[in-house]
Amino acid sequence: NTHLVLAGRELPPLPLTRLRAAGQLLEFDEVDLLFRPEELAEMAARNGTDSSAFGDLPGWPALIRLALAADADAPLEFLREEVLSSLSVAHRHGVAASLLAGGADDRLLEAVAEGLPARDLAANVPLVDLRNGRAVAHALWSEVADRLVADDDQHRFQSGVVRHLLEDRRLDDAFALAATTARWDLAAEVALESIASGGLTIGAATTTRWLRKIPRTERARPEFVLLRALDTRLGDEPARAGPLAEQARAAFVERGDERAE
Repeated sequence: NTHLVLAGRELPPLPLTRLRAAGQLLEFDEVDLLFRPEELAEMAARNGTDSSAFGDLPGWPALIRLALAADADAPLEFLREEVLSSLSVAHRHGVAASLLAGGADDRLLEAVAEGLPARDLAANVPLVDLRNGRAVAHALWSEVADRLVADDDQHRFQSGVVRHLLEDRRLDDAFALAATTARWDLAAEVALESIASGGLTIGAATTTRWLRKIPRTERARPEFVLLRALDTRLGDEPARAGPLAEQARAAFVERGDERAE
């Protein structure tokens, strides 16, 4: 009897269907190779430690072995020194987009990661899974997020992700991302788009929460003045909405922004 063993991150270009149908093919995927919780506990016991030493690490064998051989920071250093250094710019941007948007589908990756398919991202980058057509990066990647996108690419990259969230009508997520990255130009765009498309759909709780995130130095933007007008209209001071809306309109006119007016 001859047994052929193949290992790789992708299926080889071989006619496997017949073997699979005949029950002559045994397949193990990434999920099969992950340590289960009981296996992690056994591994920790054999090494004289507690399974809590693994923290939030997934059951990826290489990371577990590093945590046991060195310390809790070893898996993170492995990501920085070994995995991150081998990724292309497109793959780095794909991981970053997944972190920022809570998962990246093909449309988002087309905009910010050179058209890299979500399936390719999940197949070729450790700790990235494919779920319902979206590449989802493990939270461990957030520890190296500042190294995924070069400084001179940040502006275009953040704009692409926020606008994708806007297109998907994930208004709260779009504003939160813009605020977190201090991109108040994008936050203003989200606010205006939300109001123009029917501000009543975001609700008073959302407008109030957004306004609290805006620093004083940015509150004079007409988009944010208009957001205040909507907030007062939805809240306890509807009489103030008119003057605030007029103030915003005048600022838009002065700026020459006909769409906003």
